[in-house]
Amino acid sequence: MKKVLGWMASSFFICSLCWIAEKPVNAQSTAVPITYIAFPSPQTGEFIVPDSDPFNTSAYGGRLSRYDVHIAKMFEITHHECQSREQFRKITWHYYAADKRRAIGAFEIPCTLANQIAQEYGFLNTSEPTEILYYRAEMVVNIPVLAITGEKIDRWLDFLNRFRPEGMD
Repeated sequence: MKKVLGWMASSFFICSLCWIAEKPVNAQSTAVPITYIAFPSPQTGEFIVPDSDPFNTSAYGGRLSRYDVHIAKMFEITHHECQSREQFRKITWHYYAADKRRAIGAFEIPCTLANQIAQEYGFLNTSEPTEILYYRAEMVVNIPVLAITGEKIDRWLDFLNRFRPEGMD
């Protein structure tokens, strides 16, 4: 497992809100680098990014930071998992920056809230292939992308000001 995670962390970025370093990121892109996404146990997720400071790094030249987009991705995956696995009631996400050297905090996202966000924002017409490590099995899952665009950006930022993780100052 450690060997697989080390390979994943050093060899590539997860294609979730996907971008490849050689590919320029444009204003229409939802792409941000993610080191890996894992479910080490049922209903517990790890979300690890390479950014040392995702709060002060623009997601793609706009008003959203990478932090804002990372939280959206957690909601997208939570919504997907809640739809796929009826036994899920929530996912507690442990969010780390700097390839797990900096803990950002823990987010508890109940399925009811993930569903509410999905209904409020809707989804873009595309899904993104997202590599997720489930316990010990690596899978690529197509995750619909929340439509946080236009006037919805202000609503998302207002929501995130109230939706704070545990352990965050």
